Amino acid sequence: MRAFLSHSSADKLIVVGVHSELEPDSTWLDRAEIEWGDLFLEKIADGIQLATDFVLFWSKAASKSEWVRIEIRNYPFHKPTLKWWYFASRRGK
Repeated sequence: MRAFLSHSSADKLIVVGVHSELEPDSTWLDRAEIEWGDLFLEKIADGIQLATDFVLFWSKAASKSEWVRIEIRNYPFHKPTLKWWYFASRRGK
């Protein structure tokens, strides 16, 4: 499994906590995969394409995030083996 973790930066602490509890190399998280000088959009698209699962951490902040919208638009709906997961945050943001 290789899960792409889509989230708003406002929910970063929750997502980093989940990421740290999972097997190494089983998730794609922006801060672990994108290095200084990398092209963000290209790295994000690559991460989504190589993923077996797309995990969306949904919150009010995520609903307003341009990056989350970009990630969802890059989701390959034609890839039937890709699983879609989402977690709704009860935080007030």
